[in-house]
Amino acid sequence: RPEMNLAAIALCLTVQAVELPRATMSEMAAVPLRQQAPRTIEQRWIFRSAAGDRRRFGGGATERQRAPLPKRRLVAAALLDSFTSDSSIELSPPDAAGAVGPRHVVGAYNTGVVVHDRGGAVLKRVTLAQFWFSNAAPGAFYDPRIVYDAEADRWVVMSILDERSVMLAISEDGDPAGAWRRWQIDERYADFSHLVLTADSIVAATTYWPSPHSIYFIVPRAEAYANPETLTATRIATLDAEATPVASDSGDELMIVADTERVSWRPIDGSEPWRAAELPDGWDSPDPELPQRDAKPLDGGHGRIENAVERNGWIYAVMTRAPIGSWNNAVVWCRIHRATGVAEWHFIDAPEHQSYGYPSLAIHGSGAMVIGFGIFSPFAYASSGYVYRTPFGVTSGVAIIRDGDAPVIVGDRWGDYTTTLADPLDGASFWSVQMHAKQGRFWETAWAKVALPGGRRRAARH
Repeated sequence: RPEMNLAAIALCLTVQAVELPRATMSEMAAVPLRQQAPRTIEQRWIFRSAAGDRRRFGGGATERQRAPLPKRRLVAAALLDSFTSDSSIELSPPDAAGAVGPRHVVGAYNTGVVVHDRGGAVLKRVTLAQFWFSNAAPGAFYDPRIVYDAEADRWVVMSILDERSVMLAISEDGDPAGAWRRWQIDERYADFSHLVLTADSIVAATTYWPSPHSIYFIVPRAEAYANPETLTATRIATLDAEATPVASDSGDELMIVADTERVSWRPIDGSEPWRAAELPDGWDSPDPELPQRDAKPLDGGHGRIENAVERNGWIYAVMTRAPIGSWNNAVVWCRIHRATGVAEWHFIDAPEHQSYGYPSLAIHGSGAMVIGFGIFSPFAYASSGYVYRTPFGVTSGVAIIRDGDAPVIVGDRWGDYTTTLADPLDGASFWSVQMHAKQGRFWETAWAKVALPGGRRRAARH
């Protein structure tokens, strides 16, 4: 694009993906499973200091005083139905991704892809190695993501192959248990993943870990769904580490990034300068350790924006932060007007001796919202929960999805992300796939459906 800000772009070019043979999930499931020893999937660019200190994003944060928290009136938690999706005694972490369509609920984890009907019954289950089999070279597949495109009735999956390729797949129709077309894009040192839709594009993002910056592959939706012989993507590499793409209802591809001082956003292609909104005083980077009963702490991540959504010109983003002087990680989410920079900040504080981690949010056009996240304590096992926010801005208390019942004893990894989604069938229901500790397993994932009694609600002004 001629208006591109070249100073902000490391590299922009067009790449062609190598297509793998078309396959149905039944054909994928017939691929023999490879036996492997228990292992932990690592990300080398996530780090702590040798002393185990908290990693801080900005200088001078500890000198600031914490601003008063906004008052919230608690309401009854929304209704909840849930079902178990997957578990493992072979690898960790799960990396809980998922998508929901009018007939299916699909989980994508490091163990594989699980297709449920909306009642929770398993229709198909394949490992990631089976899903990507064919011409892909042997290696470890991890960090899967999946989205459902309601407008086109298609499913899109991505994952990383062995820090050397980005994998992308698109269903041939609205049945995720049916046939898929799959592509492989070479990308050396690719690690971590994001997958979002905008009004016109599929945006698959990864990180170059030796010197962290963000890489985006932008594929026009219309072209991708036309079953092309060759899939062409625009590759944009930025110098901004850990920048999260924004799932957007506009035609722009946006990215957003946070530190302890501010949240900043701009178009991925650099056509507009960075804009920023300052965080309230009194917050620091999150504690890198999440406590659990009867075992060493779990990895708490490092404060990236977990996911972001744009609706009607407002960007909603969620992350974890710790109040200065406290080691209890809280969920922090913001609502920022893209054009004016007006920002609203909201906090879900953890009780004493408790900490929250790996949040994800979803919002309906009505303004209703759900945030799902993990719950951690030295007196309990890793669990999961959520809060519901009405279209009129009233936030519920924390409700439990699943309580953990055992310590996590494999490594210290608990996962890189969870997923929360707006139900495409109405304007009031949500789904969230979260992780919890399970006796006899390294972890278990569970889907939760959250619905406000009374069904669809009249849209409120944002």
